[in-house]
Amino acid sequence: MEVARYCAAVHKPGSGHQAAEQLTVGNRTVRDVAVLDLAGEIDIVTADQMQEAVRETIDRAVRLLVIDLSGVRFLGSTGLAVLAEADSLARDADKLLRLVSGSGNHAVLRPIQLTGLDRVLTLFEQLDDALAADS
Repeated sequence: MEVARYCAAVHKPGSGHQAAEQLTVGNRTVRDVAVLDLAGEIDIVTADQMQEAVRETIDRAVRLLVIDLSGVRFLGSTGLAVLAEADSLARDADKLLRLVSGSGNHAVLRPIQLTGLDRVLTLFEQLDDALAADS
């Protein structure tokens, strides 16, 4: 299993204190599937990091890319835009994109449902389900 991890700490402007908010990004291969693991907060400050990781992972994916959002505790509008772009990039590259929300992860599910992206994106609660689903 190939694993690469990196982490970026960023400071939110105007927060009154300098508490670091992080997005952790991990790339791995599971059963010949490119898996992008995201954990933390996806907002205007961290969306560029997510976008870069998504593009790199789509490039290395053979046929299927799974973005695992089960560790995400906040998904803002910029993160939603990156997910919509990821779907478009995957389709253009003739690859499948699946998202893992995590069981009952309302921080991910709620914004996706409110924007109607749940009707466009292919969502699963667990990674094993995303990997096992028929194409």
